[in-house]
Amino acid sequence: MPEEQLPLSVQVEDAGPCTKKVKITVPAARVDREIEDTYRNVQKNVQFRGFRPGKAPRRLVEARLGDRVLMDVRERLVQPAVEEAIRDEKLQTLGDAEAEWDAIKVEKGADLSFEVSIDVRPEFETPDLATIRVERPHIAVDDAMIDRELERLQMERASAEDGGEGPVEARGVCSLHVRLDHEGETIVDETGIAWVHPSDVLGGMLVEGLAAGLLGKKVGETAEFDVTLPDNFRDDELRGKPAHLVLTIESIQRVILPELNDAFAAELDYDDLEELRGDIRKQLERQVEGRVERALDERIVDAVLERVPFDLPPTLVRRETGRMLQRYQTRLRQDGIPDDQITEELARAHAEAETRVKRDLRASFVLDRVAAEKKVFATESEVHQELARMGASYNQSAEEMEAYMEQNGLLPSLRASLRERKAIAELRKLVTITAPDTAAAGGEGDDA
Repeated sequence: MPEEQLPLSVQVEDAGPCTKKVKITVPAARVDREIEDTYRNVQKNVQFRGFRPGKAPRRLVEARLGDRVLMDVRERLVQPAVEEAIRDEKLQTLGDAEAEWDAIKVEKGADLSFEVSIDVRPEFETPDLATIRVERPHIAVDDAMIDRELERLQMERASAEDGGEGPVEARGVCSLHVRLDHEGETIVDETGIAWVHPSDVLGGMLVEGLAAGLLGKKVGETAEFDVTLPDNFRDDELRGKPAHLVLTIESIQRVILPELNDAFAAELDYDDLEELRGDIRKQLERQVEGRVERALDERIVDAVLERVPFDLPPTLVRRETGRMLQRYQTRLRQDGIPDDQITEELARAHAEAETRVKRDLRASFVLDRVAAEKKVFATESEVHQELARMGASYNQSAEEMEAYMEQNGLLPSLRASLRERKAIAELRKLVTITAPDTAAAGGEGDDA
């Protein structure tokens, strides 16, 4: 067997949930061959004073460039060896291998041995789907839902007046002076920051108790909160760190809602308030149909996950948190949610990111298995149709939406979303879906 084909020595050990420690040894013969090849290439091209190009003696090249040559040899040997080991051991990896790369040393005449840590796909068996029973959710359109929609219509046509010295009222609009401190140092100090009650989001950051803390405050008064800086904070070194938020009310506006009566309905081209309420009920019932189907999909996936217990590597959970938020942003855009609401929803998602990431990761592995077994994938035609549908929500063409998605790196998540949707459609055919227990279900249901 030629020296360059001498096999690696590879040992694989478990190093935690879905994580392998791989010990790799490159035979000394392969190391020496690479060292010799590298020196020959360097010697051909290097030029030292007093010597013509390519004529410098080997001992001089070794003395002056030996360390750099060995570093080059390490680069040429290590990564290919990792890829070869992964291929030979048939490891289904997730992400890149991790190691103390700078600690790996190359020596002539010696084996090159090192260890890497690699996350691998979880191993599990697809359960007997025919034995899984899922109850279709029930969401009833009630008067409270209609009242909330009427209130939204009122807010769209509301006016504002100077609130004077205050206090802050429900639905009030404030201008705030924002100071954010970390370990005694002020990292944000800005004025004129707008905020609308009852939001708990300020500048894209979720602040627990924000609405309750500012309600009833007057101009000049302050409210203080302990917060955790979000993962998208402008200073990446401070992301996830604790901070102290001090808000001072600069000005207040009071929101005046139009009276809810037949005249209000007439402005919306309805004969009276009763007709308006009836039309709202019909619209909500159409929306509820879509919510029921999405909630049913969630129940089906959760039911399958209960039958497939497996752990996830912590490094993967951390890495996928950002990608989970990206996928969530894609789904919000698919639903036609306005940009300002998307920002608020993403801020809220940070608070429950780890729990949701773990569930979504487990679901993605299971759905990927189902898609592979059923041979389903997202075609380019389906991707284009989805882009056209999404673009219509924003008055954009499919090409414009595709350009936006590509610029923001969202096209892969869109394709993954479509493939998962088709995998869920396959699950619907295989599990048993039962009628909803309408007597036990109430209001909007816990899956809405």
